[in-house]
Amino acid sequence: MTRGRPTKLKHHHQVLGLVLCFYVGSMEQSSHCMLFGAPPSTLSRTLARAEAALAQALSGYAPARISWPSPARQAELAKLVEAREPLLQNTFGFIDGKNFRVSFI
Repeated sequence: MTRGRPTKLKHHHQVLGLVLCFYVGSMEQSSHCMLFGAPPSTLSRTLARAEAALAQALSGYAPARISWPSPARQAELAKLVEAREPLLQNTFGFIDGKNFRVSFI
């Protein structure tokens, strides 16, 4: 019998649940800790590994790829946004939820 907090989540479905809760929900890490019954260090490590595995699994899957619209399409979308919200000029879309770095490949 081991003592202390668990060093990892026991089942793969728990890891998948953690990733989905992280991306879809707006809970703080402390809430995730209570929900999954693991300390912050375990959840951080598990989430980092799960994100790496998910990125590798989806790397060749085109529907999972995020791509920017062409400049012409950006202009069309910006006109639609400005027609609805006149104070938002030169805006073609919105991203909400998480703070991710944007990189160009």
